[in-house]
Order: sequence, then C-alpha cells, then structure tokens
Amino acid sequence: MPLVEWTVSKGRVHLSPPAGKPMDLIGGAAMVWAVLDRPRTLEELIGELVELDPAIDDAMVASILNDLVAQFLVARESLAKDVAV
Repeated sequence: MPLVEWTVSKGRVHLSPPAGKPMDLIGGAAMVWAVLDRPRTLEELIGELVELDPAIDDAMVASILNDLVAQFLVARESLAKDVAV
C-alpha cells in the first residue's frame, strides 16, 4: 500500500500505516515486504524469496501475505489474478 511508511533497521522492517498502530516485521515477513516493490503473483514472490532463503515455502509466504492483507498493509489487485500490491 503506497501510504504505508516504512524503514529498515537491523533485522527488521518498521511499518507506520496511516491507520492502525506501527509494527515491526521480522524474518520471513520482512523478506516478503522487501520483495513487494511491484505487484507480483504468489509464484513470482516465492521464486524470488527462495533465492534469498531456500527454507522458505509456499505455505509460509501465503500465510504472511494473508496477514499483511488482513492488516491493510498490502492489497490484492484482484481475486482472479491474485496479485499482491
């Protein structure tokens, strides 16, 4: 979401959304945030994330995305395409 302000510090990404309270992303969630520099499908995200951390799996990335969407930090472009933006 373009209105979410964020900063990177050692081992975490600090998010300050326009509504809601600030939060820190660590581990896999921070990695997912880092590669969402443009709209991507789940498969595209996983492809890039596996290069960074071979231990990451589809279920983990899908769960992180669902959490980010539920907190209005990331949006889905459409259910038909299932692209995170």
